[in-house]
Amino acid sequence: MALQELNEEIHRHDYEGEKDFHTAYDPGSGQGTGTITFGDARWDTSQIPIRVTFLDRFRDFSAKHWKWYLVGALFLILGGLAASFTFLRSSLFANERVTETIVGPTDVASSETVSYAVHWSNDNILGANSFEVDVVFPQEFRPDTSAGASISGNTIVFKVGDVKGHASGDVKFSGKFYGTRGSLSYFDASARFSPVGISGQYETSSRFGVTIVSSPLSFDLIAPQESVSGNEAEYVVSYRNTGDVTFQNLRLKLTYPDGFKYTWSDPALSDGGSVWTIGTLAPNANGHVNVKGILTGPNDQSERMKAEIGILQGDGTFLGYDSKEQSTRIVVSPLTITQKANDKTDLSVSPGEKLTYQIDYSNTGDIGLRDVIITMDVNANLLDMKQLSLDGKGSYDAQKGTITWKASDIPGLARLEPRQGGLIRFMVPVRTDIGSGKGIVIRTTAKIDSPDIPFSSPSSKIVTSNALDVRIGAGAKLEALMVYNDTVFPGYGPIPPKVGQETGYALKLRVTNFLNDLSGVKVTATIPTGVRYTGKKSPDAESVSYNDRTGQFVWDIGTIQGGGKTTRELIIQAALVPGPNLVNRQPALLQDAVLDGTDTFTKTPVSIHSGIVTTSAVSGSGIPSGGDTVVP
Repeated sequence: MALQELNEEIHRHDYEGEKDFHTAYDPGSGQGTGTITFGDARWDTSQIPIRVTFLDRFRDFSAKHWKWYLVGALFLILGGLAASFTFLRSSLFANERVTETIVGPTDVASSETVSYAVHWSNDNILGANSFEVDVVFPQEFRPDTSAGASISGNTIVFKVGDVKGHASGDVKFSGKFYGTRGSLSYFDASARFSPVGISGQYETSSRFGVTIVSSPLSFDLIAPQESVSGNEAEYVVSYRNTGDVTFQNLRLKLTYPDGFKYTWSDPALSDGGSVWTIGTLAPNANGHVNVKGILTGPNDQSERMKAEIGILQGDGTFLGYDSKEQSTRIVVSPLTITQKANDKTDLSVSPGEKLTYQIDYSNTGDIGLRDVIITMDVNANLLDMKQLSLDGKGSYDAQKGTITWKASDIPGLARLEPRQGGLIRFMVPVRTDIGSGKGIVIRTTAKIDSPDIPFSSPSSKIVTSNALDVRIGAGAKLEALMVYNDTVFPGYGPIPPKVGQETGYALKLRVTNFLNDLSGVKVTATIPTGVRYTGKKSPDAESVSYNDRTGQFVWDIGTIQGGGKTTRELIIQAALVPGPNLVNRQPALLQDAVLDGTDTFTKTPVSIHSGIVTTSAVSGSGIPSGGDTVVP
């Protein structure tokens, strides 16, 4: 039998058997059990599994879980509605179809007025409510007041209002940039709005860059190309307003190299800081600042000085309009020189005080140096050169203000051998007639040189120098005077003073300050037993206290300004009741008065005594001869 025929025969028997099974078992009869004949065998129908189709199972599951089908259908319907709504809304309004673009110059000149426009557009079918355009401007920009705009902090706010679909417009603003040449700044624009019929607020944003390409401030920094470590280096900053706009509240700021120590400047800085106030700079006006300081560092290292010109902002930060940087190369000389005054490198003195200067010099190199010359520049306006004592060594040139020492004065300078050196001393007092002023220093500059020191460049030669500043302070005077018949507190009682009777005087305490500001100033006076403070004073606003048990009287002044002849005066009334032991004597009305305070420039304490005041020092009309002696 062929294979195909065999296969058909087998399936035919399966089909016939299945027919017999269905014939014997009728599910519709309601009988769950019975017997059937399959071939020659009899079968119990309870042992034969019932065939259930997929459709039967689906109908059964659906009958039990029809609610879930309903929920699923609802979700499908809602999802379709949401998708339809999203599609509809996007066709009516899309965030990306709202734009704002800044239009204006990208290259600007500092301090010149420039104008910008923000073009906005709503390309949607729907309109937008509460449409607002904001422009956040950089700190270098100073906006003008624009029509229809308000400024809050660093943001310009334009409230456009409600706009229709497919609408556009412009908002405009102007101002000036103040910044460093070459700096890049940014405007950040944004549009805020609420689409009509759609809840929520939406926003779009964009950025616009501006470069400052020029400035009407001409600004330059000159620095030495080379400097010996430990020498004084000088820097010159020059500036000029080449524009037609006046600059206000200008400042000059220097950032010193790490190895720089400020010593002097013109204009002067009393605090030794690094910011100068230029103030107003009109068109075509110019100026300069000279700065000196000791510059130190290792050989061949470059020390960079940075200068900036700009303004101080409201929060105290510095906004620069322009900046310059220059470097100075440190070189090393085999010759060294240092100086001290009164054995100190940090010293404050008073007018009239004597100064003993000491100059130390040496050759730190490996070869001897010929014909060494030492010079010292002095300030004859502050030093009494008539009393200069050189101990027969050296010569002072009054026209140049220079003291010079050569081999004819010190033979060792003819050839200064390696690791050899010396010491020079001289004495000169501070002048007593300095006058008045603030921040006055006595500057001396010592230099040492030899023709064997090589030229470091065609235009400069290595000359070692050392500068020393001695501060002048304590330019104050305290006077204590007793007056009878004063115009403020007229005297009373017997003159001459009489035992057991009270005589009234006016005590005047007067402080005069010629030089630096004084802070924390108090005058303490000791009033002896037998004399009392009546409680009367003038001016009445002055702060005073008195302890009648100790006789101590304190006048709390606070700060006394310097820079000129500033005077503070207090008048109090004092009364004397002499005892019998004082007959034929001139009793003390004031034991002593002492001024204590601090010189704000020299940072040193100040203490000045007036001395004892007796009836012999009383002045005023109506005092006869011998009127200062106590009588019985």
